[in-house]
Amino acid sequence: AVFNVDDDVRMPCPALRRGFRAWRANRDVLVGYYPRMHKPSPDGCGWRYVWNDLEMWWHGDFSIVLTKAAFMKTSYLAMYARGLPRAARAYIDARKNCEDIAMQLLVSRATRKPPVYVRVPLRYYLWAKWEGFGVAGISSSADHHDVRGGCIT
Repeated sequence: AVFNVDDDVRMPCPALRRGFRAWRANRDVLVGYYPRMHKPSPDGCGWRYVWNDLEMWWHGDFSIVLTKAAFMKTSYLAMYARGLPRAARAYIDARKNCEDIAMQLLVSRATRKPPVYVRVPLRYYLWAKWEGFGVAGISSSADHHDVRGGCIT
């Protein structure tokens, strides 16, 4: 297994152990801690990226697990490097965004299985959110969700 983790993510050890156990039981899919969802766009001509952490955390509805903290097979890194369609690679490179969604879509296409979401205790979720306030990252731009929707469409 490979554990992908962004440099701004702090994961408590018990959650890491739970995630690794979940991956060992589901070795062919992405197993991670940050769920997202995609739904048809209102106009029906594409997809939109849904980001509502608390609702997804509470209800467990998701279709994507971000690689910002996720376990996967090591072979998926090579599959991503060699098997990602050129148009997807160009989209990612031009925007410096969406590599995590592309990995999820690539793995789901190869396995025909959904990802596995591992919940972290609410206090860690809230702590991570609090530490992120005021940080101007890639997700703070006004068009971030539109760009992410373009990743899926």
